Parts: sequence; structure tokens; C-alpha cells
Amino acid sequence: MSLVPRAKVLLLGALAGALSISAVAQTKLTLQQAVAVALGKNPVRKAAFFEQRAAVAAFKLSRAPLLAGIVFIETCQSPAAQPR
Repeated sequence: MSLVPRAKVLLLGALAGALSISAVAQTKLTLQQAVAVALGKNPVRKAAFFEQRAAVAAFKLSRAPLLAGIVFIETCQSPAAQPR
């Protein structure tokens, strides 16, 4: 299945879901609203979004040992404790 027919099938499925929602709610939706509702309720899209975020986090974590680290240590001495 090529990308164009798959996109058409996904869009038609999304619109069908959005239209069934609008029939229940008795409101009319524009095409943009129907697509937004369908994409917002698509669990595959949500899973892909979170998988992408997890991959970015794993990538950053894997690079952490390669980055230079700086440690600051702050000390304070009173004048009486200084050697004479």
C-alpha cells in the first residue's frame, strides 16, 4: 500500500470517527475541526508522540557521559581559622 492511499484511508477513518462524534453531539464541524478531533483521539498518534519523546530522552542520556562535567566546591573560612 503506497503512502497516498494509506493517507486517504486514515483520513477517511478519522473523518468517520469525527462525524460519528458530531452526530452524537448534534453539532456541525468544519473539516479542520473534524480532523483535529480525529487526530486528538487517535491512540496510535499519541503512542508515537510519547515514543518519540522517550527516544529523545534516551539519546540525551546516552550522550551524558561524553559531555564535560564541572563540579564547584565552595568553602568558607573564618579569619580566626587562617594560619599565621
